[in-house]
Amino acid sequence: EVEQEPFHPGLSMPVAVLEGCGTNANGSFSTGFVNQLALDDADPFIDIECREVVGSYDPNDKHGFPRGYGAENYIYPGTDIEYLVQFQNTGNDTAFLVVIRDTLSEHLDITTVRPGPATHPYTWDIDSNNILVFTFEDILLPDSTTNLEGSQGFVEFKIAHHDSLPLGTVIENSAAIYFDINEPIITNTTIHTLGYDFVELVSFTPQANIHGLRISVAPNPMGEWALLQLDGWPGGEGLFELYGLQGRRLREQRFSGPAFRFERRGLPAGLYAFRVTDGQGRWGSGRLVIGQ
Repeated sequence: EVEQEPFHPGLSMPVAVLEGCGTNANGSFSTGFVNQLALDDADPFIDIECREVVGSYDPNDKHGFPRGYGAENYIYPGTDIEYLVQFQNTGNDTAFLVVIRDTLSEHLDITTVRPGPATHPYTWDIDSNNILVFTFEDILLPDSTTNLEGSQGFVEFKIAHHDSLPLGTVIENSAAIYFDINEPIITNTTIHTLGYDFVELVSFTPQANIHGLRISVAPNPMGEWALLQLDGWPGGEGLFELYGLQGRRLREQRFSGPAFRFERRGLPAGLYAFRVTDGQGRWGSGRLVIGQ
């Protein structure tokens, strides 16, 4: 992921994904990374759809995109979630009415719902208790034994979560699918967890380090400030740069001497990387943690 230049119009965050490289624990090449992060479709006039090829599965299910990172399905705070509900008439006759009732998590902001594409015309409404309702009137959905391809359908929608949710908040979502007057089919539950420091920083240590430099940060995790002590600093003015784990430079600060104070000034909790550079371009690096 790479941020656009300052003042670039819109919400674009260019992203490139490469799969099938290297081997995993099973000895085969690795897949399943494309939907971990957003696919640069935050602008309302752009939609990017990328599905994984899978084997047999329950035809009435739900997915949330981006899928998120790791087993906890971590996403960054502020990331909109696009939900996909898929349904199929597996009965023995044509379905005339399909209704999807989606009880939204308390962490989702129902005022931000943006209905998306679907296979069939529909109407939508918001019922009591944060229930989003999609209604497919006169859908005439054939049963799967008569017309396998025609028996399937889907609908998508996007939604934002509430601002200022704490890191670690778990957002769960599932839907109930009604075919005519039959009992509802309950989909699987999607899970997303809000976080910042979930992507492992493989290496941040530069090759041209300052010989003998030892950097200590106290306290670490820090609260509103931390003192950085540079034992072995060669002297003169230096530059301190703070980076998020996506590689974006968030803060820079000039300092003189072997110690200086770093102020938090509203930075969110999480893991950060930093480097210090002397007047000759030599540098050292480290990490610091900002607490809640």
